[in-house]
Amino acid sequence: MKSKLTEKIVNKKVVFISTKNNDYLRNVQEMKIIKQYAKEDTIIAFANKNYAIRIIKVYFNFIKILLKNDYDLLFIAFAPQFLFPLFPFIPKNKEVVTDFFISFFDTLVDDRKKIKDKSFLSNLIQKIDHYVLNKSQLIITDTKAHRDYFMKEFEIPKERFEVLYIEADTRIFHKNLNEKSDSAENKKFIVLYFGSVLPVQGLEIILKAMELLKEVNQIKFVIIGPVIKKYAIQTKNYPNTSFFDWLSQEKLAKEIAKADLCLAGH
Repeated sequence: MKSKLTEKIVNKKVVFISTKNNDYLRNVQEMKIIKQYAKEDTIIAFANKNYAIRIIKVYFNFIKILLKNDYDLLFIAFAPQFLFPLFPFIPKNKEVVTDFFISFFDTLVDDRKKIKDKSFLSNLIQKIDHYVLNKSQLIITDTKAHRDYFMKEFEIPKERFEVLYIEADTRIFHKNLNEKSDSAENKKFIVLYFGSVLPVQGLEIILKAMELLKEVNQIKFVIIGPVIKKYAIQTKNYPNTSFFDWLSQEKLAKEIAKADLCLAGH
């Protein structure tokens, strides 16, 4: 039995667009499905670490696609709200699938409290969320809870949603990864955190634990993410911790395999 997504894209000319880096797990998962079922695929996703550069390149290529008009379906991935200014230029006879991974309203107003509720800006963000959802013939979410929230908050019928659980790239994350070596460093109990240091990820608690345990040589912390910049960390104050701002998926997989305890942002 085919999913709603595969039924939408099978034997179609599909354009996949994402402002997130092209090796992002969710992108990889969705591009794999498209390549498996679509008749033709065009991928607009880039590897640049700088988000501003990526989004400029995506806009430029998105405009070229709209002008050329040689496709059947647009699959607009992670945070399609960033591309909403171009939505009015999508022809009505073209289908649109969006991965509504996050609601800007929920994230910035309810979750992070960056914007005051009922303000002009919060109302604008809510309208952008609603506009993108209404332009989508199929809306992909990563959990049933998110689907149910969007259904209730934005009054979108259930039949326009499909839940696609996120999965790792099994070419990179697999059971045959090397585990700890017998080196003295790897005989320690390794605690790994990786994530984008969002408030909901509770990094402050992890930092407190690192502070309390910094003199315990039997424990090693490995922190992957923009922690030093975000929290103005002085690495010399954490002698049993290794900090990485970013790692490739391949290197991240190896660090996960070596860890005794993983505290992922997810």
